[in-house]
Formats: sequence, C-alpha cells, structure tokens
Amino acid sequence: MRSWCVDTDPRDAERRRAALDAFGPDPFAATAFEDLTRVAADLLGTPMAAISVLTRSGGHFKAAIGIAGGKRSSDAFATWALSRPNESLVVEDAAKDPEMQKALSEAGLASIRFYAAVPLTLSSGEAIGALCVMGDAPRRVPRGALEKLKFLGDQVIRTLEERQRAESRR
Repeated sequence: MRSWCVDTDPRDAERRRAALDAFGPDPFAATAFEDLTRVAADLLGTPMAAISVLTRSGGHFKAAIGIAGGKRSSDAFATWALSRPNESLVVEDAAKDPEMQKALSEAGLASIRFYAAVPLTLSSGEAIGALCVMGDAPRRVPRGALEKLKFLGDQVIRTLEERQRAESRR
C-alpha cells in the first residue's frame, strides 16, 4: 500500500516556496496552461486534467479542465510529486486503493477512478507539483503516453520559466 501523505522537510518547503515566489503572485494565470491541460486530457482520453501545485496555502489546481468547483486540490497529490520528482504515478482503478480514494474525496473528486500524473520540476531541481489527468472509469495507460505526458509537464515548466525570464527583462 502506498502512502499518499508525505512529510516533507521544512527546509525543502521553504526552498520550494522561495522558488515559486520568484515567479510572482500567480504565474499560472495564463491560457497556455489551460491549453496544456487540455492536450494532456486529450492525450489520455480523459475528461479531466489539471496542473496541481503546493503553495503556501496548500494544494491548488492552477489550471484545470473538466473539474467543477473550486481550485483546491488535495495536498496529497502535490506532496507525492515533491517526494518523487522523477517518477510518474498511475492508478488504473482508484476504487482498489483506499488511500487514493481518501485523497480524491478530500479534493472533492470522489467519483475519480483513474489517475495519472507526472511531477513538475523546475530547472533548479525543485519539484512544485504535478500535471495530472483523471477519469471516472478505470483504464490502462497506452504505450508511450506517460512519456508524452512528461513532455507536456516539461512544457508547463518551460512556459513558466520563460515567463519569469521575460518579466525580469522588463
């Protein structure tokens, strides 16, 4: 059984917060991120996708499609990515994983049965969250799809970092 809630070192949390703060008040407020989540959902044939990051106030969906309601995500998803910055996560049937069910329920996504995510890691090495796709039916990930999802996650980071560079030149 995997643990979804991961304790992180407070020093790591401070470094991550400083890395995110360097991007300004809300660096994800742009349509490019919504577009990348839409492509991620299309890639895996899911109705939902999101960019989930862990900020000072907890886990948040910074861009999302197909998810009704607020922009609050489960801290468990973001802490998973922070603790495993080089690993993808696939849960083919969340109904068979009680801890995943709990994390989804806490995020207001109790009907989710399929979940796949890749961590979002800055070029500095700081993991800030995950690009995830979700569906309401169990499924398998097609061959090569995780590599493509990882590519999209890398595009999220490139877009974020390029915007930071553009802002610093102004």
